[in-house]
Amino acid sequence: DITPPAFFDGTFPNVASMDGTAVTLATKIDEGGECFAVAVARGATAPTPAEVLAGQESGGGAALSAASVALNSGNSFAGSITLTGLATETDFDTYVACEDDATSPGPTNVQATAVKLEVETTDVTDPSFVGTPAVTAVDGTSVTVAVEISETG
Repeated sequence: DITPPAFFDGTFPNVASMDGTAVTLATKIDEGGECFAVAVARGATAPTPAEVLAGQESGGGAALSAASVALNSGNSFAGSITLTGLATETDFDTYVACEDDATSPGPTNVQATAVKLEVETTDVTDPSFVGTPAVTAVDGTSVTVAVEISETG
């Protein structure tokens, strides 16, 4: 085997889910192997596939988050990679690169480029009152209350 794995049918990888501090990426390839993902700051220089496999950002520093998933015939060459420990309400670039599990005639085959997926973690912080709500007016059928909260909403 001298061919690196290819992503299945043009729809992979993709963003399966996002929450406040994690992003899950779905991936599927056409042969057994392992897919790796990293999260880096939005707009950062793209890492090489070798850097993605090593859990690094471009230049060799540690990525903000890194993870991988082994894919084989038992899971139909499909799986999810969850990148955790991310800051909430933040834009990130994620990169996915895969290698096959071929051991002969030589080293594994790695994809030539990493696929970029842009993500934004969600807001999971509940708003809170700034100060104490105050009644500012009362008439026969209504009450006006002044309220300030800690975030837009």
